[in-house]
Amino acid sequence: MVDTVNFKQGSWLDPSGVPRGAQTRIVERIRPLDGGKRLEIQTTVTDADLFETPWTTPKLYDLRPGAMLEDFVCVDRVRANPRWASTDGAIAQ
Repeated sequence: MVDTVNFKQGSWLDPSGVPRGAQTRIVERIRPLDGGKRLEIQTTVTDADLFETPWTTPKLYDLRPGAMLEDFVCVDRVRANPRWASTDGAIAQ
């Protein structure tokens, strides 16, 4: 399980502009399916200031033979793509 809080205010949940705020909490539950051939990620978004109720969205991924899953840290995204960094070092949208 991945539990994420403390988002930068004014940032978005996705490229379409769904907002997130100071109270946003995102919980991702990850589990293998079909003997490890598929991966399910259920994402639940909670923020009483922005949404009436929490909402959950599932995603299924087919794992490719030989593919490696690696940790990813947002800071890595900025290092790889400096245009996403703002002048104060925060990640820009």
